[in-house]
Amino acid sequence: MFGELDAQQLLDDIQASIELVQNGNMKDLEAMLVGQAKALQTMFVSMANRANNQQYLKQFTTYMNLALKAQTQSRATIQALVELKYPRQVIVTQQANIANGHQQVNNSAAASGQFSEQYAYMHAGKNQSETNKVLESNHDNTKDTKNQPQRLDSRTTKTAISSHTPLETVAAVNRG
Repeated sequence: MFGELDAQQLLDDIQASIELVQNGNMKDLEAMLVGQAKALQTMFVSMANRANNQQYLKQFTTYMNLALKAQTQSRATIQALVELKYPRQVIVTQQANIANGHQQVNNSAAASGQFSEQYAYMHAGKNQSETNKVLESNHDNTKDTKNQPQRLDSRTTKTAISSHTPLETVAAVNRG
């Protein structure tokens, strides 16, 4: 069908295509992908027509499976062509809000009660970590000598804090 192939001519063509791609010329690759997508679409139509002419389920199933595989490959080829022609844009974000369900995120100063005209529109801001505040205790009996809150997780054993809660017995319950 194609005759004999010259290996040296084939290598020269491949090298020329590589140089074109390295220089930013993707026209050969785009043309190749369009040709492949069209050939796969033709195979899909041919196999679907053959399946339509079958009387037995086994042959019908075989031709339809081949047709659907050709259709899937055609779609993948078209997707590759679109990504080659229009590459995806990289988006750099400062915050990712991922939740399973409904979620509301308020990052503006309006959420913290400092509303002004410049914060009228919601916008993503830099998050400040709250983890350090969680590990601190602000109770009066846990303040150190400088009246600073002590860290709750100091990884050392501390003495127990006495509490003065009155402990009473539970009264009998009158059940009727």
